[in-house]
Parts: sequence; C-alpha cells; structure tokens
Amino acid sequence: MSRIRPRQRATDCNYSHTNKNVPLNELTSKSAKILTFYFSKIPFNICRETHESVTVFEILPNEIICGICEYLYALDIYAAFYNLNSRFRQLITNSSVLLNVNIGSMSKSEFSRYVENIITPNQDRIRFIYLSNLYVVDLFFSPVKIASRFIRLEKLVFDNIKSKYLLNIIRRLTSLTQLSSLTIMPIDEYRNHDEIYRSILNLPALTYCKMNLKRRYDYSGNPTVRMLHVTSPLEEIVILQALDYDDIIGLLACAPHLKRLDFNFSKCRDNLPAIDSTIASLRLTHLTVDMGLTPFDHFERITTNLLSHLQVLHISVKQNKKYLDANRWEQLISSSMPHLRIFDLNYSYHIYGIYTEWNLADCNETLRKFSSLFWAQHKWYFEYQLAVKDYEGEMWFFSVNPYR
Repeated sequence: MSRIRPRQRATDCNYSHTNKNVPLNELTSKSAKILTFYFSKIPFNICRETHESVTVFEILPNEIICGICEYLYALDIYAAFYNLNSRFRQLITNSSVLLNVNIGSMSKSEFSRYVENIITPNQDRIRFIYLSNLYVVDLFFSPVKIASRFIRLEKLVFDNIKSKYLLNIIRRLTSLTQLSSLTIMPIDEYRNHDEIYRSILNLPALTYCKMNLKRRYDYSGNPTVRMLHVTSPLEEIVILQALDYDDIIGLLACAPHLKRLDFNFSKCRDNLPAIDSTIASLRLTHLTVDMGLTPFDHFERITTNLLSHLQVLHISVKQNKKYLDANRWEQLISSSMPHLRIFDLNYSYHIYGIYTEWNLADCNETLRKFSSLFWAQHKWYFEYQLAVKDYEGEMWFFSVNPYR
C-alpha cells in the first residue's frame, strides 16, 4: 500500500522553489554552519566517490546526503535542506531517511509548531528522541495512542524531566517493538521504584537501559525488584542510584540475558539471603560497581555465586582497607572469576587525625603484595598516591593501564 505523503505547509515552512544548483556559499548562514559541521564528519574517501571536486552541493549523490542526515536532528535537516530545491525537499520527505528528534529548550508555541510541521507527519520515520523539556514531555506522548505511532523508534532519552510523568509515559511504550535503548534521568525524587522497574522490564525489545531514580528519604527499605516476576531481554543496565543486595538479585532474576551491569552498591544487612540457582547461571561478562563503604564480604557473596563468566571488572571503594588484601583478591579471582581479563581497582581513603591506617611504609607494602607472580602473569599493575598535610589528606590506590 502506497504511503500517504504529509501535506505541505507553505505558510509554515516558507518554501522557496528553485531547480538551480546551489553553491555552498549561497546557503543561509544557519544552514551553512550546520552543513559545515556535519559534513566534516563524513570520511573523505566517501566524498571522492563522486570523482568530482565538491564545490557545488547539488552534485552530491543522495547516499551522501542521507549519510549527513544521520548526524543531524530533524529540525536541522529541514532548516538546511527543505528550501534548497525540489530534489532535496523530496529526498528528506522520503521514508527511507530516518529522523532524530531533539526537544530541549523551546517554548510551548515552538513545540506545537515543531510537532505539527515535522514530528506528526514523520512519526513512522523517527528513530531517536531526546526529551529534556520540563514543560512538554507529557504533551509529547498525549494522547495515549501517539506512542504506538513511533513504529521505528529505537532510542529514547528522558533527561531532567519531572518524575511524575514517568510511569504513564513508560507504560505507553510497550507497543514499540523496535525500542532497544531507554535512558531515564529525572530531575527530582521518585517513591515507587517497583512500578517503574516493572514497566521498564516489560518493554519487549529493550536491550539497554540507563536510569537514575533518586530515592526519597522516607523509603521503606523493602526491595523494589525482587518480587516482579517478569523476564526482560535487557543485555546492559546502568543504574546510577544506590541499590541494595536484594534489588540487585531481583534485577538479575528478571534479566537472564544481562551481560553488562553498572551500579552503585548501598550498604545492606549482614544476614544476606541465599541466591537462587537460576540466577547463579547468569552470564554476566562486564561489571562496573561502586561499592562505597560496603564490606568486602558482601562483594564476595555476589562474586562467588554470580560472576563465574565475568571478563571485565571495574570496582571503586572507599575507606575499607580489606579491599587492598592482595591474597584475598587472588583467591577470589582464581576461584570465582576464572575468565577475568580486565581488573580495574580504584580505592580511596580519606586521612584525618594523627592516627591513620596509612603511611608511606603501608603503601609500599601493599604495592609489593600486588606485584606478586599472580598479578604479573595477568599483567595487572598498580600505583598509589599519598597526599598528607597537617594530619589530613588522601590516599589513592589504583590500577594502571587496565584496558590492555
């Protein structure tokens, strides 16, 4: 069935008809800046395929124009190309060119014109949406059915938006079978994390998710993910807010295909529950974790049961000296992380007062222990920095060149 072309709005878009070749220096100032910036990103050998000197923009083949459009937002594409001539107008309204939408700082009236003239006629061609406007984010997905029309939407970013809009919007995304990447960065705190998690984990094609759901101080302390009983296709998760042991275990249970995980670990109770055998078979290969002040044995508990396939570990810790026990790390890696290739340790200790666990001799002894045959064979090397003045300062112990 042939696609119905969107109506042309001459009064809104200020069309200008011309079939002449358009030299670059005759473009509008805004369009020229856009094209100069993005054209510089195209590899030179692609330009040479024309076998001509690129002095007139019109001679560029459609393939290169479409390639430029991949670097542009929809509003910039229309500003740069729509009024050049009928060829370019036809090209950018062709359904083969997918669009990226950026809705940042604009008034409601500007937003309304943007939606009416560009977004609505091209809903089935939009591949990426970035929303960072506090006042229009809810309007963008109203009414409810509008979300289902973004049939090619692959990536969606909510940045600095009010959390009160999140749940209703995410629930509307379940019909998007191409949505594989979701980023959620609300500007305020949100209480009911379990509702957000459940809605995210129910998205049918989502493989990447990044979020920072700030927790309110009256949070009850109950795990938010443990009892969701859903299965998600997620392969990579980045969670910037602190999660406890129960949250992590619940999240892993809901995402059996997870390969990459990045999160902050919050201090949890000493009596940790047993880990289900189905979670223990998880094939997590990349882990980035900020343990903060959490005891080393809590990290060991996760490692012993869940990280047997781990290849890359980035871990940050503070104050707890047990994380600098080289022998303990050697035993843990040998027994629980046999496939580990990259070990990136970042330890920091704030020194205050005359009585401290660290001095120059302590640092040198720790470095010596992390220089044994085990560490040399893996080509994992470390350094330290010690800065103390008037009984106060910092000590850092860190990996050197972990990305070999």
